[in-house]
Amino acid sequence: MPSHPLPDPPEHAPIEPIQKPAQEVSPLTQYIPQALMKKLETARAREDMVGERRIVSMLFCDVKGSTQAAEKLDPEDWSEIINGAFEPMIKPVFKYEGTVARLMGDGLLAFFGAPLAHEDDPQRAVLAGLDILSGITQYREKILEEWGFEISVRVGINTGLVVVGSVGSDLRMEYTALGDAINLAARMEQTAEPGTVQISENTYKLVKPLFTFEALGDVTIKGKEDPIKVYRVLERKTAVGRVRGIEGLHAELVGRDREMEVLQACVNDLKQGVGRIVFMMGDAGLGKSRMIMETRKLFDESIGGQGNWYETSSLSFETNQAYALVQRLIQRISNIRYDDPHRIIQKKLDTLVEIIPEDSRLKAKQILQTLFGLTNENGGMQLEGDSFKEELFEVMDIWLRARFTDQPTVFVFDDMHWGDATSVQLISQLLQLTDVIPVVIICAMRIDHASPSWKINTTAEEDYRHRYTKVSLRPLSEANSNELINRLLAIADLHDELRRSILEKSDGNPFFIEEVVRTLIENKIVVPEERHEDGVAKSYWVSVSDGSDFSIPNNLQALLAARMDQLEESTRATLQLASVIGRNFYLRVLQAVNISSVELDKQVGILLRLDMIRESARLPEV
Repeated sequence: MPSHPLPDPPEHAPIEPIQKPAQEVSPLTQYIPQALMKKLETARAREDMVGERRIVSMLFCDVKGSTQAAEKLDPEDWSEIINGAFEPMIKPVFKYEGTVARLMGDGLLAFFGAPLAHEDDPQRAVLAGLDILSGITQYREKILEEWGFEISVRVGINTGLVVVGSVGSDLRMEYTALGDAINLAARMEQTAEPGTVQISENTYKLVKPLFTFEALGDVTIKGKEDPIKVYRVLERKTAVGRVRGIEGLHAELVGRDREMEVLQACVNDLKQGVGRIVFMMGDAGLGKSRMIMETRKLFDESIGGQGNWYETSSLSFETNQAYALVQRLIQRISNIRYDDPHRIIQKKLDTLVEIIPEDSRLKAKQILQTLFGLTNENGGMQLEGDSFKEELFEVMDIWLRARFTDQPTVFVFDDMHWGDATSVQLISQLLQLTDVIPVVIICAMRIDHASPSWKINTTAEEDYRHRYTKVSLRPLSEANSNELINRLLAIADLHDELRRSILEKSDGNPFFIEEVVRTLIENKIVVPEERHEDGVAKSYWVSVSDGSDFSIPNNLQALLAARMDQLEESTRATLQLASVIGRNFYLRVLQAVNISSVELDKQVGILLRLDMIRESARLPEV
C-alpha cells in the first residue's frame, strides 16, 4: 500500500516512566488468578530485577468517546463508568499472564514479558487485545442503555526492548521504559481506530502465522524518521501456519536419518493395523514439530485418504485450564471452530455422538455439553471432580473405539510439556486404545520431569513397553549445522568468520540457526545476488560483511528469558553472573564473583541438569 501519514497524536511527555498517578479502581488482585498471583509474588521478591533488559510486548488500551462524555457528567458518575470499563480491559491481561503496569485516567498499560517471560508473549498480547474488544461489548450496550452515549476501546501493541524497574507492592510493575519501544506502542494505540487492535511490524513478524490482518501500509509517526509498517489484527486463524522458519526459504531435513527410520517403521506398523505410542523428546528448537511434519508426509505417502490424521497442541497459557487439550482434540475431529456459537457446537456434538451405542448416547451428550460449557435440560454437571473425569474417560473410550476401529488413525499432541493436568490424565488412560484399534498416539514434548505430561511418558514406558517408541532429538553436529545453513540459503557464499559466529551462537539448534540466518537477512548482512556461470544465472546468498557482532534475535532472547524465569532466584542470579563472565567460564571465577551464594555447588548442579550450562572439563580445573 502507498505511504500515507496519519494525524499526529496528541503531544505528551516521553514515557519514562509515566508520572500521572494511577486512577483509584477496585484492587487489581480481585482479577488475578491464583496461579498467576503466586508467580507475581515470586517475581516481586526479586529485589535485583531493577535495570534488567527484557524483550517485552507492550499493550496500550484506552476508552474512546470518553472526553466528550466526561464533560457532560458528574465526576462521580464518570468515575463509576470508567471503573466499570476497567474490568473487561484488565481481565484479559491477567488471563494471558500479562502484568498491568499502570492505570492512566481512562486507559491502561500492560506488559507481556516482565516480570514473567513466556516465549509466546507477542501472541498473548494480541490475544488479550482481541479479548478486550469482545469483552467490552456487553458493557458498551449497558452504558448506551443507561446513559445514552457510546464508548469504545482501542488497543495498540509493540514488541521491543525495555529496562525493567521494581515490582510494586500492589502487584503492578513499574518500568524506567527508556528507549523507543514503549513510545512506539503508545503511538500504535493513539493512531488506532476505535474498536480495533493495531500492531507494529515488530510484533507482526512474530505472530503473522497465527492471525489474519489488514495491512495499513507505511504510516508516518511523529518522532520517527522512517515510515512504520502498521497492521490491524482481524481475528485468530483456525488453522495456523508455521510459527518458525524463514518465509520463502526451506531446507530439507538434516541430520535426522535414524529418527526418520524409526518413525517410518511406526507408520508401516499402523498400515498393518498395529497401534504405537511415540514420544518425541527434545529441547526447544531441536525440531520436534518439524519431525511431526515429516511424519505426516510419510503417513500421506503410505496411508493417505484411507486413514485419519488429527494434530493438536497444548498452549502455554492454558496449562491451568481443565481439559483444554481434550477440548481441542474433540474440536479438531468434529470441526468445531473456536468462535462457533453454542447452537452450532451443540449441533456438531449431536452429530458426534450418533456413532455411540444408543444406551450410552444420552450420557455422552450430557458429558460433552458440560465439557464445552453448554447447558442441558438436566441442569448440567460439575466439570471438576473425579466423577466427571471418570465419566468423560468412559465416553471418550467408547466414542474413539466406535469411530476409529476400522481406520488407521494418528493423534498428535504437540507441546505436551504445557498440557493441563486433567487432559494429561485422560490421554494417559487412552494409551490402552493402541492395543485394540489401529491408532498411533504421538506426544512431542520437552524434557521436563516436573510437568504433568511427564507422567504419560513414564506410564507408556512402563505399562505399554510393547507399543512404546522414544525418539530423542539432540543438537546437530557442526557438519550438519553447516549443511543446514547451506540448504537454507541454497548457495551460500559467507565469510568464514560469519559462518563460525552462526555456528557458535546457534550451538547445533536448528531453530536458532534459522532465526540467526533470518536476522542476518533482515539486517542486510546477508543479501541475494545473481551470478552468471557458463551462461546460466544462479542465485547466491552472500555476506557483505563478517557480521560477527550481530545481536541474538528477539524471539530467541524471549525463549531464553522464559526458561530463566522458571528458576529459583538464587539459581537465576548465578546463571546471570556466569553469563557476564563469558560464554565459557571457570568455576573458581564464578566463586570469586558470587561470594553471596552459600549454595553455589547446588545451583551449578541444577543448571547442569537443566542443560542451561555444560561442563566441558574437570581437569586441571572445572
